Amino acid sequence: MNSKLTLHVAPGKTAYVLAGLAFIQIIISLAYHFGYHIGGYTDIPGMSKFHLDREANIPTYFSGLLLISVAALLGLIALQKNNQQDKYKRHWAMLSVIFLALSFDEVASIHELLVVPMRSLFGASGIFYFAWVIPGIAFVTILAISYWRFLWNLPPRSRNLFVLSAVIFVGGAIGFELMGGFHADNHGQTDLTYSLLTSGEETMEMAGVITFIYAILDYMRGQSMMVELMLDGRGEWPAAVLPNEQRATGVTEPAAVNRNAGDV
Repeated sequence: MNSKLTLHVAPGKTAYVLAGLAFIQIIISLAYHFGYHIGGYTDIPGMSKFHLDREANIPTYFSGLLLISVAALLGLIALQKNNQQDKYKRHWAMLSVIFLALSFDEVASIHELLVVPMRSLFGASGIFYFAWVIPGIAFVTILAISYWRFLWNLPPRSRNLFVLSAVIFVGGAIGFELMGGFHADNHGQTDLTYSLLTSGEETMEMAGVITFIYAILDYMRGQSMMVELMLDGRGEWPAAVLPNEQRATGVTEPAAVNRNAGDV
């Protein structure tokens, strides 16, 4: 006896739900900051768990889940591209690995371990006060150069969405970090302005990842991709990631991307 799991995912609806969840966290975090810095409320029950710039809180885990979801989706595409012997199969796989690493970094804040060594090495101050941005900028530059052919070979809509999500994410992760570093170096990290800068950073990061999730799902739909997982009677998990036209005869239920005309 075989069991199938069917999950229909509409890119637009998925993005709206994720954006709504992010928006709620951002509003609570801003309310906490204004209450703390302007209202003088130092103990607001539960609200500190939504502080966007603290570790081990709700936004941190939410962002980590977003990033690992991206890694999983990219991994599925990489499997399909490997089946097709696509010339960019390694690019998809490497993107999956990068986002998996980003998800761990988001939760564990590994990049912050680079701040003091990099600051000492480069004598960094001002906008480079949080000196991890120096290797970060170098990494983004190398990645952009390495992936420009990959991007150019994407469908125009997907290319534009991928670039847009990257600009939003990097603008938050590095752009706002540069501004936050300048403020921290000159005015410290305890005032409302710094809190708003870190909130802007985290907001743009979440917005960039949610946009990328939409872009990936939209690409999968455009490529007629379907993910099929089936548990057979022997307890084995056959899995296939195939375009619609390559599905095996007799497999009738799609699982992953719903291509109904009504989906956004």
